[in-house]
Amino acid sequence: MVLGRAASYWLESTPQTVYPSLTDDLHVDVVVVGGGIAGLSTAWELVEAGRSVAVVEADQIAASVTGHTTAKVSSLHTLIYTEIRESSGRAAARLYARSQQQAIERLTAITERLDIDCDLERLPSYTYVESPE
Repeated sequence: MVLGRAASYWLESTPQTVYPSLTDDLHVDVVVVGGGIAGLSTAWELVEAGRSVAVVEADQIAASVTGHTTAKVSSLHTLIYTEIRESSGRAAARLYARSQQQAIERLTAITERLDIDCDLERLPSYTYVESPE
């Protein structure tokens, strides 16, 4: 850890992964570019659906954005709903909200199904403003 700089729990507490570079042709149904949580989750869902999948990552698996996440999962993303409503309408904001909540439900179901011990817990979430502006 660099003095005065916060370290990532995820990067500090897990061993580094080293995989060989792809040198031969590979035949799969789907190539997922990016080995962060989004890419790995996508690959897992595709495998569950019966597809053959290759995950291609330029650097370290789960190290970039994923490696520096707080691991908070939420469907309440600050004031994004206002922005979506103003730019694309209420229906679009509603669809976005529904998709985010469904993603949380899917994550919870997978965690339970695979018996993943990750301290997942549901807590309330709030967005508030300090002034009317």
